[in-house]
Amino acid sequence: MNKTFTQFLLQNDLASMQELEEASQATVLYGGRVGTALIELGLLTPEQLDSALANHHGLPEIPREWLERPDAGARAALHLDLIKRHRAFPLNFEKRSLHVGMVDPQNEAVLDDLAFASGCLIVPYALAEFRFVQLMQRVYGIAPSNRFKNLLDEGKRARAMRAREEQRAVGRARRKAEVEENLAFGPLAADLSAPADESAFVVANPTPLAATAKTSAPAPPVEATAPFAAQPPAAPAAAAARAPEPAIEIDAKPHVADRRAPPPTLEQLEATVKESGDRAAVIEAALALGARFAEVVALFVVRDGVAAGLEGARAGTPLELDATLIPLAGEHALASCYGSREPLRTKPAAALDKLLAKALRSGEATEICVFPVRIGDRVVNLLVAQPREGALAASAFAAFSVLSTQLADAYGRLIRESKQKAMAPAPAATEKPAPARAPQTRASIGALPLQKRVVKVPAK
Repeated sequence: MNKTFTQFLLQNDLASMQELEEASQATVLYGGRVGTALIELGLLTPEQLDSALANHHGLPEIPREWLERPDAGARAALHLDLIKRHRAFPLNFEKRSLHVGMVDPQNEAVLDDLAFASGCLIVPYALAEFRFVQLMQRVYGIAPSNRFKNLLDEGKRARAMRAREEQRAVGRARRKAEVEENLAFGPLAADLSAPADESAFVVANPTPLAATAKTSAPAPPVEATAPFAAQPPAAPAAAAARAPEPAIEIDAKPHVADRRAPPPTLEQLEATVKESGDRAAVIEAALALGARFAEVVALFVVRDGVAAGLEGARAGTPLELDATLIPLAGEHALASCYGSREPLRTKPAAALDKLLAKALRSGEATEICVFPVRIGDRVVNLLVAQPREGALAASAFAAFSVLSTQLADAYGRLIRESKQKAMAPAPAATEKPAPARAPQTRASIGALPLQKRVVKVPAK
């Protein structure tokens, strides 16, 4: 497998470049994998995605009966926590082979972990994220997120497919009209209207967003940038005074236990937001930055006129926001910030403000601050901050204003990188496509002979 999944889709005419750019943008803004976005946008059916993933990974497609009725004996081989952590669903068991559908079937570490936990030979299959959520709901009764609830609705998927097919039909008619016009006006018109080479759009060294910002945009005030350059968090005094622990000898070699790494500094968190290529890491660092300036920090995804809870924390404790859905209509804090596209601070007054305060586990007398995360004129996220009590400090408010801008810049950078990856020329194809390889069995670590280990602990 020497090409990305987007290149595979493009090479096999399963999606156009414009459609893949749309799917990549949805992946950056709303999370999930590319296949999930393809189903959501009506570009592929679940069955088409199953076939595409199997061909891309060079693995056999999962039999339909396994997806409809997974083997109970196979489920007994793996604990539910392991299934959820690795997103690997046991489908069938025969002899000593465990057939497992995996969202990431090429991950060697996960394959070894599954083999060790089950004591079986692991036979991997490519499993779409959509299928994994579907199986977890049907077999284990685990409720999906609001996004996947819509995806699992066959009626909504059918409407998305019809809308996409109508859009494709309009595009085909437009291209046909352009071809007829070129033929009518001769080769000169055809040359002038020919599309540019795709390689011309590939940027080898993309310029940072800070360097390409509009010159007319005003520079942020000094007060806004000061919080991120402020003092790093103070390390606990007990950590500095801790005496080194005596080394433990393992197999006649000294071994010192790993100590917990110190918390990242503000500069390190800000660098992660600006430079990381992982969307999850960007969001985690942004929330960690916000937690340095407020008691509560939460991120909401804006989609289809609704603000859906994504992630949040209160004094370092995660907040469960998956079930929080707040319509962006009426008079309340989130709707006002979404409509004005400007930062907002207010006390909970409307009914939906009180619902938001309840989701954040805060009192009604505590101020709510909302900051829009904008890409162009489009608000894609709403960043919410609350102090422990009373009103948010002016310096903290300025810090969150900067953070919302940095998060928007990070989204734009990730979208650009995703497009460049999809538009990069695929490697030259061989004359004959490589046949799908047979399922690989993974030897169980539990079946390997173990060597005796000598551990010496120094006397106290």
